[in-house]
Amino acid sequence: MTTDSKAQRRAAWQDYWTRGALQSSGGAPGYIGAIRDYWLGALAPLPADSRVLNLGCGNGALERLFRDVPGPRFVSVDLAEVGPEWVDGLSPQARARFEFHGGTDMEALPLEAASVDAVVSQYGLEYARPEPAWAEIRRVARPGARLALLLHHADSLLARSAAGEAEQGRYLLQESALLEAAAALVPFLAMAANPAGRERLGRDPQAARLRERYNEAQAAARAWQGGQGAGGLLEDVATGVHQSLGAIGRLGRDAVERHLAVVRERIEHAVLRQRELTAVALDEAAFAALCAQVESWGGRVDRREPLYEGDSLLGWVLEGALP
Repeated sequence: MTTDSKAQRRAAWQDYWTRGALQSSGGAPGYIGAIRDYWLGALAPLPADSRVLNLGCGNGALERLFRDVPGPRFVSVDLAEVGPEWVDGLSPQARARFEFHGGTDMEALPLEAASVDAVVSQYGLEYARPEPAWAEIRRVARPGARLALLLHHADSLLARSAAGEAEQGRYLLQESALLEAAAALVPFLAMAANPAGRERLGRDPQAARLRERYNEAQAAARAWQGGQGAGGLLEDVATGVHQSLGAIGRLGRDAVERHLAVVRERIEHAVLRQRELTAVALDEAAFAALCAQVESWGGRVDRREPLYEGDSLLGWVLEGALP
């Protein structure tokens, strides 16, 4: 992976953890239901003074699950510059249980050798390059350290949703004229802030053409969305852009133009994340190969199976111990 591509990944995930998903349907499931039960059960056997390494921690949802109950200490890393705000509300004693390292590569952990009692990850470890990441895991884990992973499944609801969101983003960036049409319309809409501007606008044939172009782009986006049976990203972008243009009198031209530029950047980030998710999701053969690799190092695999929430496939569970 090049330095540029790693910087792009960091920016995309930083955007996600700082501002949330651009689309209403995006993001991994919360720590409820089957996922919550899995983690509570997986970490229950650990003594309270255990040190747990969480790879790809995001904003610390797993850590937050354990904030109000006695449990292990967490040292958590993520490529993005994460800084969970909920930690600030903890007492000093509780805060000492949670150590976050944002801007940290899983392939170069800031930990001493043989310093953690367990290694966990939810939808995180699979994004790293396997050889250097697993070499680091084996370096920092104590002999017999517990291993508990929830990994993306190629046939999961998340992977299918990610593929659809990525296609919507590609359409918005490459085929749709929506963003360009909206940007072209901004200077003319800004004229409507006063009576003289509105009068001039009403006589300007170019303004009428651009408004028609924008309306056609909105209609085309809705039609494309309907043909795909897709909501989420495209629907949120189309609605958000329209609302932004409608608020130009209150926000001002500069603010709306900045907003449109941010929307484009966030679509690019969303496409990068969703394409990456589908690329790293493991099919049955890849998951079996990972389990075999852990065993080839002298590790132990005690549980290897899909995790479901009702009929919804959430991912692969891999539990065991490191050599």
